[in-house]
This record gives sequence, structure tokens and C-alpha cells, in this order.
Amino acid sequence: MQNKHNTAYEFVKSKGAVLPSNVAKEIETDVFTSNAILYELVSKGLIKKTFGKIGDSSIYYVSEQELKALGMVYNNLSEVFKKLVNELKDYKVILDEDLDPRRRVLYGRISDFALKGSLTVNGKEHVFWRYFAIPDERAKELVQNTFSSVKETKKPDVVEEVKHETITELAPEIKEPRTEKKEEKSKPLMQKTSGAFIQAIEGFLGKKNMTVIKKTDLGKSEANFIVEVPTAFGPQKFFVKAKNKKSITKTDLSVAWAEASRYNLPSIFLTNGKISKLTKEFQESNMPELFRVVRLE
Repeated sequence: MQNKHNTAYEFVKSKGAVLPSNVAKEIETDVFTSNAILYELVSKGLIKKTFGKIGDSSIYYVSEQELKALGMVYNNLSEVFKKLVNELKDYKVILDEDLDPRRRVLYGRISDFALKGSLTVNGKEHVFWRYFAIPDERAKELVQNTFSSVKETKKPDVVEEVKHETITELAPEIKEPRTEKKEEKSKPLMQKTSGAFIQAIEGFLGKKNMTVIKKTDLGKSEANFIVEVPTAFGPQKFFVKAKNKKSITKTDLSVAWAEASRYNLPSIFLTNGKISKLTKEFQESNMPELFRVVRLE
């Protein structure tokens, strides 16, 4: 039996990122037995396994094969979980207190990529999630910087390049096809200038009895708002993303959804752009009910 253990270990070491069924075939046994052997190898610290599964099976690997194993896990995730992984990859560290209860649970389900830690700042313990490629000490430094820069609304160093190896399969860059700009004789005012678009958005919010509490300009054609709406149960705050673009893609919605989620508020995506049937179906299938998309005519 020990020979099977040795054979299984050598197989994992040489092939990497394997399933119990692969090992069972190699050592000529059943999957139940190969699972038991792999479990023993993991308990002895000789190999590792992923928390994420393909079907009912974890992926087994040695340290040098981590990226390959996690790439397999990532490719098997649903779109919702992929978005969370990509979000954490971009921000490197996210405070647990900034997450709504649903997203805290979801982060716990991608523990191959989201590692939980804590840091005491000014006598208070803060729990955080760090991307797996970010060392714990660096993550704590980023958290410390967040609280030492009170005036900053975004986490510092979020644009710092990750100098660690990353999974090549993760977060592939999505590029929209370039189109030549052509002059249009009867172009709507909202698409003509960014100033007119923002004015139109503010006018729309006013007509809907939404009071702007905070406005953040994000370039020539985009802005974020925190608004307050009177209801029968008292004022209700909303996060509003306004984007001036001819055509809205799934990527636009995914980015907006990830940004909106950090505010833990019902959210509205306002745009003057066209929303294709596929993009609409993507929104309905992947976005929560509290994330609405409204097109301004």
C-alpha cells in the first residue's frame, strides 16, 4: 500500500494540478482509495489541495504548481465569483467592514483567492481580505495606510503593480473593438459634451426628487453620486453611476456592479448608451435585484 502512496505523490509532483480520478488511473485503484491516499498526503504536508472543486473533487498539487491549480479553479467558477476574484485582484485588500453580509459569505467561498486576515489599528481590530498573491505583511501595510489617510476615499496603493506571479487565466483583459469616430449631424445633447451629459443627469435626479449628497467626477464622461430619496419610511440613500457612452457592454455593468457593492446601497446605473439584448440578459442573470440599469432617452 505504501508503494501506492509513493506513486501517487510522484504523480502529483510530476504532473501537478490533478484530480483523484487521474491519480486512481495512475495507481490502478478506485477513486475512493485514491481520495484516501491523497488525503493522507495532504495531512502530512507533502501536497496541497484547493478549496474550490471541479465537480465533487478538489485539485491536488505541490507548491510550485499553485498557479496552474488555481487557474483551473478560476475557470470553473461562476461569473459572480469570477467578478469577486477580479475585484480583489484589483484592490489587493478589501476591509470586511466595507462588505455587505451577502458578499462576506461569497468571499468565504473563494478562499483559494481571498485570504482572511486581521490587524489592530488604534485599539480596534479590523478584519480584511487579501488577494492570494499579496503577502500578509504587505496587506497589513495597505490596511494601515487606509486608516492613516483619512481624507482619501479610495484605498491607497490600489494602482500599485502586483510584482508577484499572477494566474494567466485570471481576469483576461476585455477590449472593446475600436471604431472610427464620425461626426453626426444630429447628435443628442447628452452625447455631445460631457458637461451637458452631467447636467442632464443632475436634471433627471432632480425630477425624480433625488437629492445629491455627494458627487464624484471620474473623467470626462463618468460620475458617481450618492443621492437621497424620500420614502414613506424615511430618507433612503442610493448609489448612482452615470456613464456617457454610445454602447454599454457587459464589462461596463460588471465594473459598475463591483464599485456599487462597496457602498452597500441600492444602486442605479444611468446611461444614454444603447443596451443590447445580450447585455440586458447578462444583467438580469448576474446582477442583484437592487442594481438597476436605466437608459436616458
